[in-house]
Amino acid sequence: MLQVGLVLFARASLAAALSTTVDQLIAARAAMGVCVALVYPTTLAMLPAVFVNGQKRAVAIGVWSGVSSLAIALGPVVRACCLSTTAGGRFSWSTSRSSPSPWSSA
Repeated sequence: MLQVGLVLFARASLAAALSTTVDQLIAARAAMGVCVALVYPTTLAMLPAVFVNGQKRAVAIGVWSGVSSLAIALGPVVRACCLSTTAGGRFSWSTSRSSPSPWSSA
């Protein structure tokens, strides 16, 4: 399930990058969310198989939990900072800028 989710996530990411309309972008992002829902639980399920020692398993699950929590909390903040300081922000926040949107029907 992990490999299937990763392959599908990569395809959905490519579809999002190549999208030409807002509808295509939304559909690709939704597909990415479904793929993450496939990948995320399998990463935790792999830990007991990889770490058979009880103490090492506990440390691995603690590290997994910490990294996952940080990613969930900081992901949107880092994404917003990246989009506001790069050319990507021009596309994401095009409604508040004078530059034309790549999705406008001009």
